[in-house]
Amino acid sequence: MNAQSKLPPAFLPLFAAYPVLFIAGANPGQAQFTTVLAVVFAAVAAATFAWLALRPIAASAQSAAIAVVVLVAMFFGYGYFANWLDAFVGSLLLGDFETPNLLDLVPQSRFYVAIAWGVVALISAVLVARSRWTQKPELAKALGIAAAVLVAITAFQIGSAQFRSAMAHPIQADREGATSEVERAAGGHDIYFIVLDGYARQDVLDKYYSFDNGDFLRQLQARGLQVSTQSSSNYAWTFLSLVSTLNMQYVAELFQGRLGPESLDRSIVYNAIRDNDVARFLRKKGYEIVHLRSTWGATSVNPYADREIRCESSVYNNEFVRAVAESSWLGAFHTKAGVDLAHCNLANFRELQSIPPSDKPRFVFAHFVLPHHPYLFDKDGRILRNAVVSNQFEFQKQLWEDRDSYRDQLQFVNRKIIETVDALLAKPGPRPIIVIESDHGPGLARGMSEVGHYAIRFANFGAYYLPGAPVDLMPSSGSAVNQFRRILSHYFDADLPPLPDRHFASPNSAPYAFREMPHDFLVKSWTRMNAERQADEPFNAAAPQVESTDD
Repeated sequence: MNAQSKLPPAFLPLFAAYPVLFIAGANPGQAQFTTVLAVVFAAVAAATFAWLALRPIAASAQSAAIAVVVLVAMFFGYGYFANWLDAFVGSLLLGDFETPNLLDLVPQSRFYVAIAWGVVALISAVLVARSRWTQKPELAKALGIAAAVLVAITAFQIGSAQFRSAMAHPIQADREGATSEVERAAGGHDIYFIVLDGYARQDVLDKYYSFDNGDFLRQLQARGLQVSTQSSSNYAWTFLSLVSTLNMQYVAELFQGRLGPESLDRSIVYNAIRDNDVARFLRKKGYEIVHLRSTWGATSVNPYADREIRCESSVYNNEFVRAVAESSWLGAFHTKAGVDLAHCNLANFRELQSIPPSDKPRFVFAHFVLPHHPYLFDKDGRILRNAVVSNQFEFQKQLWEDRDSYRDQLQFVNRKIIETVDALLAKPGPRPIIVIESDHGPGLARGMSEVGHYAIRFANFGAYYLPGAPVDLMPSSGSAVNQFRRILSHYFDADLPPLPDRHFASPNSAPYAFREMPHDFLVKSWTRMNAERQADEPFNAAAPQVESTDD
């Protein structure tokens, strides 16, 4: 190869593109093609600039290109190294629930580890660039073949996923007839659906957190809200729970076999969360759909909404960009560029309380990743830490077990919810319909039987302001799949009879491999829980193994 070549070898752009394509292939359907293409272009451009920077000190153009391949490998390999380091240090059991491992005890430890990794990467690249063995022609050929094979494999995976997604996505026609056509409006009531992620039911708080939430519940009731004492979610994962609630249907029936137990594709579910049957129904009745952008995947954006409200702007608002950044060396520096979770949540509460009056009734959706960890606030609302969208789950999955911090953040959420309810009820015009629910309960797992874990997980929070509705419209033991069925049927005469209450557990590694947990069985578990006795007998319906999670 000509030592004075002005173009890098062909294997360089292929190796630069491969990690990005690999991440896209490993997360089928969760990134738009244009976004993947843009990130690939950025990676190739960065690799080319690095090649140009190394070229003056390199033994040859090929040597500089191989050195950049080393840089690319270490740049994207840092995420795996950081995860391994976290797991290794955590296994030493040097910390506690509040500071899960030693890295959290040493201020800026992850920053210094990343700097050290970057220095090692640069030194390695310089040594490789100046070496003579990198000039062998057969080496370039071997690298070219390897890069081409890797890119071809990932491109095939992405193409296959896109094809499967395209075949699965046409659910629009199936869902068009999911609600009945009626003309009567619901008195012009604005409808607010507020989701509090991982908010525990009162009996769970009392038994497992030694916390009496009665004062908050009484404040809600004094304002006319009905609190369901035994409400329940139908799924253990946020995205499954939301898609079921917002489409008023169970996942298997909603997607009719399009998502098999081996599937990992969340794109069809994310799309159905954003373009959901509740919003479709209400839009036909003249409602404006307002979406407050959250700090979590499926609800971070909604292109189907008539109006989106964002708390902050950042390149990391894009989920695929975040996934690439988290997997790379950039993961150590997101607090400089990302959306700050604490300020984003505060901004969303302000926006929710201050949405101005409109000539059209509105369906407003707001999903708060609170009181779910990371624990950003103390009980008085003081900000405890700066976490961002890209590293919000960095502080270990075991933080569900940090019950003191969970309880404190929940008390802060209580205060913000009371403020929000007061603001919504004070707005002029017809009284609003307010639905406040959690997608699931906490993820306590340590020392729990499978039954105990899922009894807590499926025990969600539910409170409802339903002006003019009978007191029995929302039963105290209802499940989330039926809440909007009851509301739309009452206020709009929709023909949506309640479905049987069913609950489906599945591991995070195979979210569509459902195992049903009978409702009656969970009710018995809650009865035992309320009697201060832990259910410890084995679940005889082959319930999945308890899995600690950040979702």
